[in-house]
Amino acid sequence: MGKILHLSFHQGCVADIDHVAKMFGWQVEHLNPVKNYNIGSVRAREAYLEHKEKIDEADIVITSDTAPLSRIIYEHAPEKRLVIWVCNRFDYADQATNDCGFPDPEYYSGFKAAMIRSNTKVISYTEFERIYANHWHGIDWGPALIKPTGAKAQNVGRTATPESPYLIPPYHNDIHCVPLEDICKTLQIHAVRRRYTSMEDLASNRGIIHIPYAWSNFALFEALTMGMRYFIPTLEFLIDLSGMKSTRDGFFWSPPWSPAWAEVSEWYCKANRGFLTEFESPDHLAALVEEESPREIHDAIMEHMRKHYVDTMAAWHNVLYNWIV
Repeated sequence: MGKILHLSFHQGCVADIDHVAKMFGWQVEHLNPVKNYNIGSVRAREAYLEHKEKIDEADIVITSDTAPLSRIIYEHAPEKRLVIWVCNRFDYADQATNDCGFPDPEYYSGFKAAMIRSNTKVISYTEFERIYANHWHGIDWGPALIKPTGAKAQNVGRTATPESPYLIPPYHNDIHCVPLEDICKTLQIHAVRRRYTSMEDLASNRGIIHIPYAWSNFALFEALTMGMRYFIPTLEFLIDLSGMKSTRDGFFWSPPWSPAWAEVSEWYCKANRGFLTEFESPDHLAALVEEESPREIHDAIMEHMRKHYVDTMAAWHNVLYNWIV
């Protein structure tokens, strides 16, 4: 056991790494080291100097959410054991606040050099992260894959009743691409569009009706962990939506969107296929929600996530203790 310094912007990542560390008896400190997603060379050095003491004290540094945070470590503390958990494209940049021309050529060359060091592990949180780096940028860090644990929702009891509403998340595709709340009202589906405030709040809903917008989400694993039933469009319906010009304000997907790779997303990948309920049209959705949720569906989801949790924790154990992925 030792001390982990975890660099991240994302509270879902923080919750997962916190759970992993505590389950294995490691000390962990979470740190948001910068106030800008774009980690140019100057910002990386400034962040390193500001947090050098914490970095020096850590046995392992884990970066999550946006992989450019790893630049702080691999450029200025190359001797440090570093785990780069790639959760949102390894070269993610926020163009609205991009004040340093990131990603710069030196970022790509530095990342490629760092990932082959024996003290550095690069791990995808969903299969598309590796595909994107390889097919778009010719960078291949290998098949190492650790998905979210879903642990935040463990031991949260379902409190939904037959009178409880379905939850519609308040995201772009649920509002502008397909106005789900309006459609549900027309079809007399009891559904409410809102943001849930806690796992207990989430557990009070009968299920979730959602148009996916990203390759993966922590929320997906949390909901499945409590046996929550997700209703999503079929892959064919989603691809049709992505090309429709008549949808209000269009379809959004965490870039890049590629129909050719959509089936590797967590919503449609082989591992999760069959544990989410897919609808071909609004009328089909109405028919599906009217059906009683068989206990077998709930039990199958729960068993699927129990195995997922065991496998995921075993993968983290190998990283922390054996330095293998």
